[in-house]
Amino acid sequence: MDSREKNNLPVSDLHKSNETILPSMFECLRVDEFVRLIQVLARSGLLSVLQQ
Repeated sequence: MDSREKNNLPVSDLHKSNETILPSMFECLRVDEFVRLIQVLARSGLLSVLQQ
């Protein structure tokens, strides 16, 4: 699987993998790291995608 195929994964597959990854990620984050993560997501346009 090349990077183009990974980027074209169905949204449902993406959510499945995120459900397992995100909780452990957020448990490790401090508040300042969380804010920085949100800023990076907003800059990359992912935040607007998640809010739809």
